[in-house]
Amino acid sequence: MRKFINIGILIWVLFITMSGCSTQWTDVIQYGAVSSSEFKETVKLETQLGLIFANVTIQGKEYRYLFDSGAPFSISTQLQQHYNFKKVSNGNIVDSDQNRKKVIWVQVDSIAIGDIAFTDLSAFVGDFKASPILKCLDIDGIIGSNLMRHCNWTIDQEQNLLSFSDTIDVNDLEESIGIPFITDNQYKIFIRMNFGQTKIKNILMDYGSNGSISLNRKLFDTLKERNVIGDTYLEKGFKQTGIVGKAVTFCREVAWSDSVSINNIDLENVLLKTGGKVSVGND
Repeated sequence: MRKFINIGILIWVLFITMSGCSTQWTDVIQYGAVSSSEFKETVKLETQLGLIFANVTIQGKEYRYLFDSGAPFSISTQLQQHYNFKKVSNGNIVDSDQNRKKVIWVQVDSIAIGDIAFTDLSAFVGDFKASPILKCLDIDGIIGSNLMRHCNWTIDQEQNLLSFSDTIDVNDLEESIGIPFITDNQYKIFIRMNFGQTKIKNILMDYGSNGSISLNRKLFDTLKERNVIGDTYLEKGFKQTGIVGKAVTFCREVAWSDSVSINNIDLENVLLKTGGKVSVGND
């Protein structure tokens, strides 16, 4: 049976604070609309290094974008220099490595995925060449949460198809498993997962991560105490994966577990890691 993932509202993991501007981020993130009231579109997606990519069109030209529910909609500094979109706010971003950087927010008049146009979306301007990892991915921006929130999404990684529509297809529902979730005012989505007899709430869904499950130290140690986690291994080194692009050191424990489940679906050989956030990635 084909494996589908249906998403109604998606999320972002970057924490944003606005400064030096009268427009607040809570207002900026709500800008935007879809040009069509009834639609269903399917486009090709590409996977690389466990991440999802799709093409978007701006003023008739295609660009390569990362599909990332863990970040807001974004354009590269090169695109902003070329199109000179209207600035709507100033702010700071804190990336997944806890690096902070000032950014500007601009209003993109229209961006299309397939034949469906999204209008007047706010985007932060990101330097995607600052990080060697992002530079290698060769992206022009991010299909982020404030764009995703306008549609229902189906990610079919077996057929390499990305579908989105104003409604959810009944046939898709029959081939899917519904997972309850909660959201906050930043459109982040949180689900509950079971680790043995231990239920952990508020696990962030993050399609911008190619990892498996990240747990903070307290939760990781609790699972070890309850024998949900057996042997662990230690990883040390440097990483440079955030949007800002500064290298940071890391030291984390990793383990594999056969005791992870979502609702009544059991998962085998799931990789668990200690980290600064509690999240589940694309892996």
